[in-house]
Amino acid sequence: MKVLVDTNVILDVLLKRDGLYAESFAVFQMVEQRTITGCVSSSAITDIFYLVHKAQKNIDIVYQAVEDMAAIFTIVPVFESTITSALALR
Repeated sequence: MKVLVDTNVILDVLLKRDGLYAESFAVFQMVEQRTITGCVSSSAITDIFYLVHKAQKNIDIVYQAVEDMAAIFTIVPVFESTITSALALR
């Protein structure tokens, strides 16, 4: 099963945020174990990088965290036609 994973789920894990960390970490585990195919939009990668860098000032740690995340998730492109079609569906 393919699952589009929200930016906040990834940030919960990478930043070890309180609240939904355990649930978000469970999603990471399912992706790592190939129980599900975790997808993240290409546009979310820049947001994730920016927000992790803002919280973690060490750029090497930021790159490593985002690279590790990108290694287990499938990054899906966002095309103009996809957005236009989605808007047309209301």
